[in-house]
Amino acid sequence: MNYEEALQYIHSTYRFGSKLGLENITYLLNLMGNPHKKLKYIHAAGTNGKGSTCTMLSYILKDAGYKTGLFTSPYLEDFRERIQIDNELMDKDDLINCVSVVKGAVDRMVREGKNHPTEFEIVTAVAFYYFHIMQVDIVVLEVGMGGRLDATNVIEKPEVVIITSISKDHSEYLGDTVEKIAYEKASIIKKGSQVVVYPQKKSVFNVIREMAFNKISRVHLVDKDDIEILDFSPEGQKLRYLNLENKTGIYEFDLSLIGAHQSINSLVVLKTVDILISKGYNISKGNILNGMKNVKFKGRMEILSKDPMIIIDGAHNPDGIATLSSNIRDYFKGYDINLFFGMLGDKDVTTSIKMLLPYVKSAVTLTPNNPRAQEAEVTAEMFRVHSDIEVTACNDIQASTRYIKTGEKDINIYCGSLYMIGDARKAILKYIEER
Repeated sequence: MNYEEALQYIHSTYRFGSKLGLENITYLLNLMGNPHKKLKYIHAAGTNGKGSTCTMLSYILKDAGYKTGLFTSPYLEDFRERIQIDNELMDKDDLINCVSVVKGAVDRMVREGKNHPTEFEIVTAVAFYYFHIMQVDIVVLEVGMGGRLDATNVIEKPEVVIITSISKDHSEYLGDTVEKIAYEKASIIKKGSQVVVYPQKKSVFNVIREMAFNKISRVHLVDKDDIEILDFSPEGQKLRYLNLENKTGIYEFDLSLIGAHQSINSLVVLKTVDILISKGYNISKGNILNGMKNVKFKGRMEILSKDPMIIIDGAHNPDGIATLSSNIRDYFKGYDINLFFGMLGDKDVTTSIKMLLPYVKSAVTLTPNNPRAQEAEVTAEMFRVHSDIEVTACNDIQASTRYIKTGEKDINIYCGSLYMIGDARKAILKYIEER
């Protein structure tokens, strides 16, 4: 098996669909010697903010000298973005070896009459095995979807449980109310856990609190008033931490990620680090300052070019789009926003469009490379129904760069789907290089 064959094997299992449940992953990992039981974890669930929160933590832990695994999804350009150690992509040879081991266990599993694991279950097994053989000190583990029946929930008690912002998404799998979704996500809480919670609406927090109470776990609800934005620019923001009852020693710090929502995510990170310090982890003030200042997170309010200004953002549901809209309002007042927008058809496209329209001067609609994608022309008609701005439909993401505007007051923003902005990122970097 070579690298391309390893990737082909993983992606070929897409046909087995998305089946929530722990029976398959438990059986598979047992055949592999249960590598997941030999690791320590920070486990994070939520609708939005998981990736950036996990990535911030991984940078801090790495700076503190801990060999840190990071498991996130989806990827933008390279599959190995999903499985990293010390913020370095998984080595190609290691991927080949790990996939070979997992495939052997899957083949045996099928011979024994069990259901074939899904793509996500296989990727999760690859990650657990890789982190085990590489002897990482701790894994920052992001839930794939939901929590209760997500393959990552096979792990035993983590060092810290994190619940990020919760809103409606994947309702066909997780429930038709935000409270039902909260129940699914809060179900990653294990008995005796330390649980850090992003500020939530009261009904959502009550679900999380009840779950924690039933698991004899302690909830740490971060207070958004504990952070103050002192300054911000497209390069990042300077923040003041107002919670004096902590062990981090942090008062003011620079965060390379932009957006008011990232300042709240940083509170979740600081509280998590505070708990880790209480558990005996050797994490200094300097480690935190370096991690926050140097963290890089592709595809989330990421500036790919300043001349012309081109930004890509992974906002892909109404909650994420609302955050993006507020960032446009706060950071780019007085600029002309040229929107490149492509979304999956099973998302709330209409609501997302309505939230963005007050800040947009023109739009180019795109078709994400995904079976669930909404066609560009359909999205364009939705824009036309709700506004009279200039709208262009473009099915070819590579060709969309011809519509990038280059004036001093022009800002070009790609958003709507993580599947779309991965392809967009490649197209934009090629455009910049050729330009």
